[in-house]
Amino acid sequence: MKVRNILAAGALILVLGIFAATAAAKTHSSKASSLEVWLMTDAKGWPNIVDAANKAFTAAHPGVNVNITYLTWGEHLGKLDAALAAGNAPDVTEMGNTEMTKYMAAGAFYQLPASAFDNYKTWLNSLQQSATFGGKLYGVPYYAGARAAIIRTDYWKNSGVKKLPPATLGEFYTDGVKIMKKYGKKDPNFSALYFPGQNWYAATSWVYDF
Repeated sequence: MKVRNILAAGALILVLGIFAATAAAKTHSSKASSLEVWLMTDAKGWPNIVDAANKAFTAAHPGVNVNITYLTWGEHLGKLDAALAAGNAPDVTEMGNTEMTKYMAAGAFYQLPASAFDNYKTWLNSLQQSATFGGKLYGVPYYAGARAAIIRTDYWKNSGVKKLPPATLGEFYTDGVKIMKKYGKKDPNFSALYFPGQNWYAATSWVYDF
């Protein structure tokens, strides 16, 4: 596979992805007639941004068409593995932060210069680190998803907590301890903080923070 214009690919994905990564190959051509981009179906929710990025890219690179393929989170890694094995990987692909390390370590992505992106000084350090391996950057962070918490206010009140909602992580933890003491007496399996099993990746952020 020939990767077409690394910096141009990165400029496009700066607007589009959680992490943009350019697939590596032995050959690297600076000229091409098209750019193959894989995005998650989430990106269909902001078509104006995608269109604006494509127009900006094609204006800067006349004659180069942007071909976008939308994939689901459940299928994209399998397709990427198959495409890399066949030497037919996309030029740019969107990745989740927990998916990057395997491919960076395997040399599947090209190294990217952070300074090539206008807003690189504003990147969140944790996101940039997730796209960094061996001190080298292989992906461009763009956005992070915010999680919502559903609170049983009656549990808080019955446990003697008067201030709702907690304003800091420290307050959240302290409140949780009080709730555990209140309701854990009757149910030893009771937990003040619950994550469904399929959302283990959300729970790991708490483990990492502590």
